[in-house]
Amino acid sequence: MDRKTDTLNDFNQPEVARCHLPLRLILGSTLLLTSCASERNHVAVEETVPEPPAVVQSEEADSKAIGSPALVSLADTQESDSDQSASPAPVEEFVLTGFSDVEQGDIPPPPVPPAGEAGSPENGLTPTSQMMSLGELEQIALNNNPTLALQRAEIEKERGNWTQVGLYPNPTVGYVNSTTSSNGDTQSNGVLVQQTFITAGKLEKARATETYGIQTTQLQLDAQQLRVINDVRLRYYDVLGAQEQLKLIEEIAALSGQTLDAANRLYRAQQVPETDVLQARAQDATIRAALTNARVDYETAWQKLAVIAGCPDLPASQLTKPEEDLPEFDLESEWQRMLAESPQLQTAESQIGIARGQLASAEAAPVPDLTLQFVTDYNSIGNYATFNTLMALPLPVFNRNQGGIYNAASEVHRTENELERVKLVLRDQLITSYRNYMLARNQAEQMRKEVLPDLKQALELMIKGYENGQFSYLAVLNAQQNNFQSNLEYIDSLNRAHRLAIEISGLQMTGGLNPATIGTAIQEVGGGGRLRAVQQQLQKQSGANLSNFAPAALQ
Repeated sequence: MDRKTDTLNDFNQPEVARCHLPLRLILGSTLLLTSCASERNHVAVEETVPEPPAVVQSEEADSKAIGSPALVSLADTQESDSDQSASPAPVEEFVLTGFSDVEQGDIPPPPVPPAGEAGSPENGLTPTSQMMSLGELEQIALNNNPTLALQRAEIEKERGNWTQVGLYPNPTVGYVNSTTSSNGDTQSNGVLVQQTFITAGKLEKARATETYGIQTTQLQLDAQQLRVINDVRLRYYDVLGAQEQLKLIEEIAALSGQTLDAANRLYRAQQVPETDVLQARAQDATIRAALTNARVDYETAWQKLAVIAGCPDLPASQLTKPEEDLPEFDLESEWQRMLAESPQLQTAESQIGIARGQLASAEAAPVPDLTLQFVTDYNSIGNYATFNTLMALPLPVFNRNQGGIYNAASEVHRTENELERVKLVLRDQLITSYRNYMLARNQAEQMRKEVLPDLKQALELMIKGYENGQFSYLAVLNAQQNNFQSNLEYIDSLNRAHRLAIEISGLQMTGGLNPATIGTAIQEVGGGGRLRAVQQQLQKQSGANLSNFAPAALQ
């Protein structure tokens, strides 16, 4: 408070007032010009920003994946419950048709950064009954799988990049003081104002490129949601397979115990030798060991399902089974659907848009930016003011960004070939999945309709005949082993058919715990990991303006 009062008293002195009055006038007018320039630049920037659309949290992939053909139950002997998969409500999808559309203003501004983790999913469902459906598990995974939250954060990072690359350079304001006398008397005081004006639409082109970056990360979110759902379905059928295998071995164990009791009864009646009892006892012990292993397999399959759902502590429950049979696929129809709907292909196409945007920015880079500098000072000894104006721009004589343009053009060519490579990889995967699916499906249907009923009936007749002394125990044991192995093969072939059907209907998307930028390991990393030449150039300019041009106006 005392320093402020002393300063005001100094300004009240006549001599000091006479010396500082012109300086205050200069400072006031200069600050007014600076304020006007800042407001004008602010208004110009605001006019280039369109109305903000809703933040896209597209979950269309969920609806597509969940709406794909449902798969068959593992056992036709048990009554099945219908399974209605849960599908999130559709939201507006942000789609770009070309780079020209972006330049015409379809650029989404970023949302206000949240104070906390905005849009974070709620906790997953807790099963309220002993039975759980596939739809419940899918919803749990969509709410709890951490890779989806990671990808949503990547989208917000891209929106931050979109904001940053379109910002206008800050004006520079400086204070100028010059002294020449030996006792330190001030000769002149002044202010400096400097502004760089970006030309050739560089900021708009940078934001257009970043718009494709936002689109890429949104497509990666769609792809990741599909991967999570597909992995939930794959592990769901693994649990169903383990569940059916456990049920089968329990039935075989009951038959084995029945056979052991019959062998003991016949041995006590001296109708069979002791070797039958020993063999029956060994067979019963073997099946009980297999039963223990089947329980371990079921627990492991459930734990893996809980992990992909993002709830590793989810208690084990019995799973309901869908009603539908294994679907019929047509290879060419599935290929056309993949070309139209695959997020991997859409992401590769978006990468082409990014590369073309970078090429447009590289071609605009040689156009020089204009730097305007205004300096005014007041000479307190001569009692006069001076005004200096500097306009400077680099001449693209030697460096016309030839290398940058060549690099960007090569990147466009590379991304176009990358799209073709991804198509070939997906085609190759689809052909392999289709072939393996048809083999597994044919084997499962043949065993279910022809092999298993005959083996089951033969085993029942063998056991009854053994009790009546018609067959030896070796014949019963052979029939029991054939029935057991055939049922296991049926469960395995049916499970493989389910998994392959999910791969086909799920557009070959797996890897629900991998980050979206890794995915299924057939696509290159895009989105937030790339460097942008325009952004680097703006950063260099913002740090070089004052050091490059401020001394020139004072010479």
